[in-house]
Amino acid sequence: MRGREIRTGAGLEESRLNQDFIDALRKYGTPVLLIILIVTVSWLGWQRWQASKNAKRATAFVDLEAQMPQRDPSMFATPRDVSPDVLLRVAEDHTGEGSAPLLARLAAADQWLASAARGVQPGAELDPLTGALKRPED
Repeated sequence: MRGREIRTGAGLEESRLNQDFIDALRKYGTPVLLIILIVTVSWLGWQRWQASKNAKRATAFVDLEAQMPQRDPSMFATPRDVSPDVLLRVAEDHTGEGSAPLLARLAAADQWLASAARGVQPGAELDPLTGALKRPED
């Protein structure tokens, strides 16, 4: 049976197929590899750029969180007053980095509104025991 499967000149046909593949690699191999390289480098560059943007946005929120007025865990405590100028500086430092600048400006507006409602300067320090101003000029 094996004798019927053997053909004369079959090795030449297989050799021709391999030679065609080698010729195609010689003709198109370099451009295809360059295209693959360009796509890969572009994708890696895009990933690095996105990571950089995400790191800047995270830094903006960390800076904002550090300056935001914090509430005491007790229900009746007043929030710590923060100077609106500090919050505006955070907003200016991180312009275009997510919603952190908008939240900083909103917190500054809240501080101005709260100080106007109490009739004191923004960022004025209150005595925690009596609720009176620590500095009368505020």
